[in-house]
Amino acid sequence: MLIFFCASLGCFSSSAQQFVPGYAAMVSYYAGVCPALAKDATDDLRVSAVFRRSPADIARVCHCAQKAFLADRRLRTFVDVPPNLHAARLSKDSTRQYVSLSYSSSLGNCIMAEVDFALAKYPLDGVGRISHP
Repeated sequence: MLIFFCASLGCFSSSAQQFVPGYAAMVSYYAGVCPALAKDATDDLRVSAVFRRSPADIARVCHCAQKAFLADRRLRTFVDVPPNLHAARLSKDSTRQYVSLSYSSSLGNCIMAEVDFALAKYPLDGVGRISHP
């Protein structure tokens, strides 16, 4: 499912190409693009019917994604250098790809949690109420 979201959002290419060097700038960049990425994912025709009944809480999704992204120990260890060295460390293609996929994974997992939340309220019988066996 994460690959579906990444493919629909273009996170394999656009995020890496628009990457901003520097750890603080990178964190700020992803925080800034999250609402649009999350909205695009939840507006996708394959899931939009679920979210029409129980709209996605984009702020909750983005808070979750940011928290998970900032908890990435490998990345935090990698940038545990003086700030003036961040740009050099974060400018490599392999690092940009890792960062893009790490954020995409965080965002995808948080969107899936929102899908689970919405599905719990989604009627199975098509008439607006949840069916019970």
